[in-house]
Amino acid sequence: MLVDLLLKKNYNKVPGIYLWVNNTNNKSYVGKSVNIYQRISKYFSKSYINSNKQKMAICGAIEKYNINNFTLYILETFSTQNYLNLSERENYWYDIIKPSYNIQTILQPFSGSNHYRFGKSVPDTVKLKISNTLKGRIVSEKIRSNHILGAKKKAVYCYEFETGKFLMMYSGLRIAARALNLKDSFTIRYRLDKNKPLQVEIENIKYNVLFKSNKNSDDKN
Repeated sequence: MLVDLLLKKNYNKVPGIYLWVNNTNNKSYVGKSVNIYQRISKYFSKSYINSNKQKMAICGAIEKYNINNFTLYILETFSTQNYLNLSERENYWYDIIKPSYNIQTILQPFSGSNHYRFGKSVPDTVKLKISNTLKGRIVSEKIRSNHILGAKKKAVYCYEFETGKFLMMYSGLRIAARALNLKDSFTIRYRLDKNKPLQVEIENIKYNVLFKSNKNSDDKN
């Protein structure tokens, strides 16, 4: 397919922001991806559209109107070394375009009334199946603690870039992002253990911070 060849040639492994516009009603959808070609290709997959049409408005619209009735625009691209602010740029375009098919403000949590299952009850058959699966299961104290704190959270250790001084530890990427007033955890994730500093504010003091997944063995703080 010509479209697939052109997308692959120009946008394979290219991060960026894209826009779908419905030619029938002018409704639109803004999205982001670290690989535009790979993401856009999914919209041409009938199985992908069918499995996501209930939880993604754009997929429901593509099924209803057909992909041929949509126009694709590439709004912005980035180098593979410079795509840490994809979510921020996605939200920038969201604020300008106000796309109809984006169910929620992009940087807001996919929860509450924004969740695609909001207001839907769990069938009794499903409840019974879950109950039977868990019946008689013995859970260790460690697992119980993980359930309370949040399973498999990756600790984040903050060090001052210039001096190497230990500043703060957070018990998860999202927790760190919220505490440091960052818009998402990806900002930290892509800097973690990569010697890439970020200016943040900790206890009202600005620091250039390095993020590490392990505490330095010689750190006594």
